[in-house]
Amino acid sequence: MPEKLIIGLVGEMGSGKETFGKILEENLSGHCVARFTFSHLLRETLGLWDIEPTRENLQKLARVMDDGFGEGTLTHAARRQIDIMEADVIIVDGIRWESDYTLIRSFPRNVLIYITASPQIRFERLRARKEKTGESAMTWEQFQEVSQARNELSIPTIGARADEQIENNGSLEEFTASASACIQELIRE
Repeated sequence: MPEKLIIGLVGEMGSGKETFGKILEENLSGHCVARFTFSHLLRETLGLWDIEPTRENLQKLARVMDDGFGEGTLTHAARRQIDIMEADVIIVDGIRWESDYTLIRSFPRNVLIYITASPQIRFERLRARKEKTGESAMTWEQFQEVSQARNELSIPTIGARADEQIENNGSLEEFTASASACIQELIRE
């Protein structure tokens, strides 16, 4: 049995990582596909303490874990989860730290995909999707502030080392076409 294929998704908030993951799952229908998101671990932790899962709280918890227990604490927890997942392909969504990059590259079969979009488009998407508490009421100034959080700063640097990059500044149909073409290339390899 071949090694699992680990597909890491890196991208700024609102760039389209989750949408890409869904497109990827649809294109890999003949495979057993599992998804892992770093934010899921953070959400579970906040939920245990009955703390609202706002973007700020998710970012703060990740920093607190690293500051209190050592750099890469969240990444180590992610590794444990990924190792026990039974799937041919595992999509790891939310690469943000250098330790996350190292995690993805530690698997024999890995691909890193950078999904990016302009700040204005990402801001509009966040407000429209309302995925995290408070996003629909977020102001441009708040968006710029959370974009500069420590958790977000390494994304472009990691993205520059990705195997593939997809610009997501157009329509959903355009993004789906770009994502599908990227996925078909991955499947051929």
